[in-house]
Amino acid sequence: MLETYTALLTETSRNLYRNARDNPLLYTLFTFMTLFSILVIAGLTVFGLNSELTLNLQDVMIGLFFVFLLKTIVDIYKYFVTSEAVAYALSMPFSHWKTIGNIFFVVFWTQLGIWALFSGLYSLLLALAGVNLGYPIEYMQFTLSVILATFLGTVIALHFFSLKKWRLMGVPFIISAYLYYGSIDAMIILIVLSALYCIWSMHHGLDAFLFVRRKKRQQPPPTTMVFSPFRAILTKESIITWRDNLYASYIITAALTGAITGYLTIYGEELFIPEALRENLEHLMPFLYVFIGVYIVSIYTAVFPTLNMFLNEEKTSWILHHLPVAKNIMITGKTGSLVLTFLCSIPYLAYYIAFTGFEYALFALWLLVFTFLAGVILSLPLGARYMGKKSDILVLYSVALLMFLISGVGVALSTVFGRLVGIEPIFYLGSILGELVLLFGAIHVSADILSLRYTKPHRLFTLVKKKLSGLNYMRND
Repeated sequence: MLETYTALLTETSRNLYRNARDNPLLYTLFTFMTLFSILVIAGLTVFGLNSELTLNLQDVMIGLFFVFLLKTIVDIYKYFVTSEAVAYALSMPFSHWKTIGNIFFVVFWTQLGIWALFSGLYSLLLALAGVNLGYPIEYMQFTLSVILATFLGTVIALHFFSLKKWRLMGVPFIISAYLYYGSIDAMIILIVLSALYCIWSMHHGLDAFLFVRRKKRQQPPPTTMVFSPFRAILTKESIITWRDNLYASYIITAALTGAITGYLTIYGEELFIPEALRENLEHLMPFLYVFIGVYIVSIYTAVFPTLNMFLNEEKTSWILHHLPVAKNIMITGKTGSLVLTFLCSIPYLAYYIAFTGFEYALFALWLLVFTFLAGVILSLPLGARYMGKKSDILVLYSVALLMFLISGVGVALSTVFGRLVGIEPIFYLGSILGELVLLFGAIHVSADILSLRYTKPHRLFTLVKKKLSGLNYMRND
């Protein structure tokens, strides 16, 4: 009965072990990033307790709920909606909803395992810092939020990618009740309702299996003439992004982030900062809000599309290696298509300036260009190195960490140069020109990576041994 559950867990663990063995540096970096993030959150918690900052646990719990909700949607989409291997499980003499239930159990226990691991490390760090951990009711509320998010995320993934989206009508009511009622009794009732809703959705889950949106063409498209390989690759990447409806997503995300950043710049101090600390953080918080907003927009409009161009070549990477096109032209064409994604990030500045005026406009413009270029520079070599490995999301996490560090150093240097009269604009211009030079170098490095023939170390030793034994055999003859 649990054959699909066992097979999926086995395959997932094998892929994790195989990827960690083939890419030890990447997984080591991701592990340090995770531990560093937990350490930072624990440090902020200790700082908040010592400085008597007012922290609303309800807001933190809601944020955790939506994080696990999104992760569940992504996992169900990966393991069921777009998984071609599930066709074998669905063809077995079992009910389809039981097969989907097996996939759900994999996602469910994975979410609880991640929550138990991270919350355990977080609690251990707080205990080492001498913080009293007598909050069993709050911890139970957080755990119930993770369970509720897993049920609702499964429901959303099963119906959002089907033609009958009206089946999602119950999700907003459950989420609204969760946001309004925060007691444990109410959450248990919502979990029971969500579990029944999820079981009912599994009976109709086949509507989402391998669901693909296709646009109907009203008339034959006009014939386009492409005169160079560069234009062909640039056009191909731009059309793929357009067909995936990503440009509209980039624009909406940039606009919403700009509006939220502008709002927090004006009213954030009254909402989050106590009066005792407002004088010390008065000049720091506006720059911090801009930094966080630009960082989010740059990840979504620079890092994600750059890596996506390479990681999506899962079934066509062998064609790219055999095309009679120089690798420099190929990488340059892919990079040129990112100009459109940068234009999609401009609404961030427009909405931010609409709230705050032009006081921080120059800094926001420089930081957006600087962070965007940094994300592209870091993503190009890694994308070329892991081209075709669509499921390796750790590349995105690793680039996000490195980009955060580089952007933080850039902001710190701009603050230092900003104290010198007339030097700040020169620093802005010099840093952008320096990144353009690094971008040119990243294109050449990425082209060299695509041109290499990689051989595993243990296989290289075996190959050399065979070559030497063959030479000795020829000499003896």
